[in-house]
Amino acid sequence: MREDRTADKAPGISRRKFITGTGVVIGGLAAGAGSLFSSCSPADVTRTITLATTKPQFICPYDGKAFDSFEELTAYIALEYPGLQPVDRYVSPYDGREFAALDEFRSYLDNLFSRAGFVRLNVNGTYHEVHVKAGWSLAFVLREKLGLTGTKTGCNRGSCGSCTVLVEGLAVCSCLMLAIEAENKSIVTIEGLSGSGALHPVQQAFVDNDASQCGYCVPGFIMAAVALLDRKPAASIDDIREALSGNLCICGNTKKMVQAVLACSQEADNE
Repeated sequence: MREDRTADKAPGISRRKFITGTGVVIGGLAAGAGSLFSSCSPADVTRTITLATTKPQFICPYDGKAFDSFEELTAYIALEYPGLQPVDRYVSPYDGREFAALDEFRSYLDNLFSRAGFVRLNVNGTYHEVHVKAGWSLAFVLREKLGLTGTKTGCNRGSCGSCTVLVEGLAVCSCLMLAIEAENKSIVTIEGLSGSGALHPVQQAFVDNDASQCGYCVPGFIMAAVALLDRKPAASIDDIREALSGNLCICGNTKKMVQAVLACSQEADNE
């Protein structure tokens, strides 16, 4: 999921620089080849693990050095960090359960991701009890289970920003956030911006400034802009460019989008 870079600049993993390759460290194990960081609030970095069948690497939790076998990792830690306890277990980041063997750990996560159950989602001010599988993304549930197709899916890897929604006021790539992670949090989609039939000021500015061509990416841009202006009403043009830098417009209309958001900024009113 996406880190809203307007939110206090913390704690510094941008959506453009999300982790690829070996993944996150869990008790010394990089669990799978596609693990992604996402930030739902400035103080809380959550982790999403995509399981893979590729050979895992084992990462030293003290200095980040990678090894091809668990034996090499433990030998390295014993040599370089003799005063510290060697890594000899695998810990689930979801419930803290520990495993002594890699096969047991991966089997447990496979089973965990295949489970189904109900989650309570607060979307656009309305609560929904939705039956989901543990591995379903928030974007999938919004579109396929709640029918909120204004949230678009493009890359499904957090690179394009088309699926951006607001979670607790922060712009988030919903393709990278699990639906179960969003339980009982305030979620706002593009459908939730318009009240009583009137367009949100940012939506109206996009119309007035001709800030869309094919329109597919526009909901993501608008949600990113709303997150910025809610936090910083007098946003500068540099603030706007930074806030929209994680969104891609294949039509090349970004200049007019920046112009539209600037028209909504109080800074523009003061000039």
